[in-house]
Amino acid sequence: MEKRSQILNIDANFSKTTRALAKVHKKLNSQYDTNFDVKLLSRRSNRLARKLDFTIPTIEIGDCVDAKNAYVYQDLNLEALNYVKTNMPRAFAASGFQNISAKDLDERTKFQNILYGKGLNIFSMSHWLADFINSKTPFTAHYVGGGINSKPIRLDYHTRKKQVLFVGRDFERKGGSLVVSAFMQVLKKIPTAKLVIVGPATRPSSVPNSDNIEFLGDVPYGKVSELMTTSSVLCMPSIFEAYGLVFVEAMANGMSIIARDEFEMHHFVKEGSGTLITSGSNEFEIAQLRDQMVEQLLNNSYSLKAAKLMGSVGEEHSWNRVAGNMLNAIMDCGTGSSGF
Repeated sequence: MEKRSQILNIDANFSKTTRALAKVHKKLNSQYDTNFDVKLLSRRSNRLARKLDFTIPTIEIGDCVDAKNAYVYQDLNLEALNYVKTNMPRAFAASGFQNISAKDLDERTKFQNILYGKGLNIFSMSHWLADFINSKTPFTAHYVGGGINSKPIRLDYHTRKKQVLFVGRDFERKGGSLVVSAFMQVLKKIPTAKLVIVGPATRPSSVPNSDNIEFLGDVPYGKVSELMTTSSVLCMPSIFEAYGLVFVEAMANGMSIIARDEFEMHHFVKEGSGTLITSGSNEFEIAQLRDQMVEQLLNNSYSLKAAKLMGSVGEEHSWNRVAGNMLNAIMDCGTGSSGF
């Protein structure tokens, strides 16, 4: 973005004391660091408003301040979260927000909607959130995408192992137990297959001791990138997934994917190479995962397609592209040639 415009960064973070309190205060803390203390948010909004020049466009990472001529970049909003709570109870129960009281969630949603109504333009990281906002709320969102944080490594697909990769610290929310159960059935058809599990700090009880399963735990990001260059398939049927950056990173490294037909995941499969499961009973989902792992490990067409599309996926999901999408939208809004 700095290549095309002049940037002034304003720190909207809370103080160290507030962040320390957040670790023990349920209103200030959730899995996604979303703040639910409306009074504290209001004070921050007023403080930031005194610092900003709203005659020039302002991009907010998360809803921070009551402002016109501002653009808020989000991977999830609270109207969408309320929709998930009502219509997708299993996903909400795994979301990380399930312990927030109905009163706190309602107050925080109202506060966000007030900010939106003051002239905020919404930049959405995902298609599904933009579609939700545009179809089910009075507000308007523009899809700008999300960027990968590592440079893809290009390798010939022939060097890849018959190896399935699972990446996710929140093992159950990401569908880890389902993946393990399905993989144990895969071994009956492909005895040499391997499953590598990355993310959880400790080994989940559902992960058996097996020569075909390697549990690496919480590893440095560079190790994850390395695994993405040697594994064939990323399997992560997340029960709740606001965005899913790991899918993009895997595809940009030439992997095919197995995901769930919900949230942004079906868009990722359309862009790259992979398959989707549909939600149902555990047995139904495990059977789908088993069959899709076997299909992708044995059918080279998935690896060939992934290798062919990895460059375009990496380009589409670079932060340069995201910044360009934001700036183009701001310019369109400013000239009136198109609007939110």
